Amino acid sequence: MDELKDGLRQSYQQMLDEEQGVLSDISDSLEKKLKLWANPSAKAKVLWKTMLKNQLK
Repeated sequence: MDELKDGLRQSYQQMLDEEQGVLSDISDSLEKKLKLWANPSAKAKVLWKTMLKNQLK
């Protein structure tokens, strides 16, 4: 069972790593809008949150 969980964790992390570019694009877009609407020094960054220990039981 532990081998299956480890395999799932690795596959899930790989998928997140491959899709990080999408979140970077979203972060860039949000940051540009925040700078325009709120404050020129505003920053934004969107990341995947991984909590696999709680999800794989």
